Amino acid sequence: MQSLYKFLKEKKTEKGIRTSLENFGQVGNVDIFPMYAISNLIRIRKIFIHLTVLAKNIVHLQKISTMKLQLPFFPERTKLINDSLGFYEQEGVVYYLHNGTPIFRHSNYDWNSFRFILANVIVNKLCKVNELSKATGIGRDNIEYYAKMLHEKGPAHFFTRKERRGKYIKMTPDKMAAVQKDLDDGVSIYRAALSHAVSETTIHFHIRIGNLKRKIIKAR
Repeated sequence: MQSLYKFLKEKKTEKGIRTSLENFGQVGNVDIFPMYAISNLIRIRKIFIHLTVLAKNIVHLQKISTMKLQLPFFPERTKLINDSLGFYEQEGVVYYLHNGTPIFRHSNYDWNSFRFILANVIVNKLCKVNELSKATGIGRDNIEYYAKMLHEKGPAHFFTRKERRGKYIKMTPDKMAAVQKDLDDGVSIYRAALSHAVSETTIHFHIRIGNLKRKIIKAR
C-alpha cells in the first residue's frame, strides 16, 4: 500500500484502485476490488458500451423518422422551384406551396400579385433567384428588382403602381425595333416595357411568336 500511496503522490492523483483476495473495501483514498469481481466488471463495461451504442442508434432512427414525417407533400401537377417550394395552376388560379402547405395564390392574369409573390419568396429566403428564374421563366434581373422594391417600398408598391396592361397590344415596327435593341443589349423585359410604354405581357407574347428574340446570357 505504501508504494501505491507513493505512486499516487508522484502522479498527483487523488484516487487509487487495487485488487485483493478480500472483499470490496476502501482504505483512505484507495478503493479495493476483489479478484473474483474483476471479470464481472469487464463484462458490465462491455454491456454499458453496447447500451450506449444502442441508445445512439435509437436517437438516430428517431431523427430519421421525424425527418420523414416532415418531408413535403406536393400534388402531382406541382412544378417544383426547389425541394420545399413549388406551384401549380388549377381552374385559373396559381397556388404556391411551401413544404406542401399553401402560402400564396393569385389568378392567372394578376401580374401585380405574381410579382409580389416572387419578391416575397426571395426576401424570405424560401428559394434562390436562379431557382425561381428557372422555374418561372422570369429573368433574374426582374426578380432581383421585385425583391428590392419589396424590401425598400413594402407590399403596397406592387398594388398601387400604375398598371400598363392592355396598352400598345399591337406594337409598331419602330417600337418593335427599339424593344429588340434593348433586349440585344441585355436590358430586362421589365425595363424594356417601362422604357417603351408597353406591357411585359406584350413583349413576352411577341417573343413566343418569334417577332422578338431574347438575348441568352451564358453562365460563366
